[in-house]
Amino acid sequence: MHQLLAMNYSKTSEQQSLAAYCNGLTNTDRVNTNRYRNEAWLREQYIDERRMPADIAEECGVIPCTIRDWVRKHGIEPRTRSEAKLTEAALDKRDDASWLREQYIENRRSTCDIAGELNVASSTVSNWLEKHGIDTRSLIEELLPEKAIDKRDDASWLREQYVDCERSLCDIADELGVSTVTVYKWLNKHGIKIRKTVIDVEHLDHVVRSDWELRVAELLTGAGVDYQYEGMSVDYIDENGKHRTYTPDFVSGDYIIEVKGRRRNTERLAAKAEAVMQSSEKSYVVVGNELPCDVHIQWGREERLLELFG
Repeated sequence: MHQLLAMNYSKTSEQQSLAAYCNGLTNTDRVNTNRYRNEAWLREQYIDERRMPADIAEECGVIPCTIRDWVRKHGIEPRTRSEAKLTEAALDKRDDASWLREQYIENRRSTCDIAGELNVASSTVSNWLEKHGIDTRSLIEELLPEKAIDKRDDASWLREQYVDCERSLCDIADELGVSTVTVYKWLNKHGIKIRKTVIDVEHLDHVVRSDWELRVAELLTGAGVDYQYEGMSVDYIDENGKHRTYTPDFVSGDYIIEVKGRRRNTERLAAKAEAVMQSSEKSYVVVGNELPCDVHIQWGREERLLELFG
């Protein structure tokens, strides 16, 4: 019983100081110390003035946890520790959805770049973007080359290259400087049906990788021309200085034959062509898209290929 009484009447040194402080207040002072109970006043001090709970508590003669309790009672969203340290510039931009969208979406700035300007963590910027409903990019998307950014959302261009020109995923990926998996995802996103990577027909003893290759294989087979499909490989160095291996489509007699869809030339294709012509005495024949070669045959006139074999 004595212990219970002792507990009821005991006070911490902080509480004793607070009680002594309050005992010396006039009625007017007491009203002023209770201002934190006024939502408008507390919101102004905590949100607009960005005062810390300890600072407000000292003015009102209460302990900081009292201010934090009333912040919650008034439905005022409390700041995290990191938010409490935000600079004025960061505070201005945190709630500016238009500015964030312009920097992140239109100007393609990374979260790290924006974070560096505002002196906050990149995760903080990501949280702001999410709060405003701005879709964030993956790390891979952050690193996309400029030329890939333009084509990623261009369904018409992707459909033309993949469907109409029958370019492979690898081929498109090489031009844009991205992985084949990335191109695959873009095609799926736009509802472009992915074709089989190989075509296997009964009347050929090998598979082919496109309808155009199938057409050339059938021309050669029908004319009785012996050939090897992907029968040789050539090492070359691409435009980035990386060592790669190139495998032409057909090898027959004195000719190496490559089938290419209608499209623009690229440095890598030129590097492949030069590597073949420098490493072999056979004539390099390109059917389709014009590349550096010894013999070029336009698509639509592919039957002229047979003229090379007499």
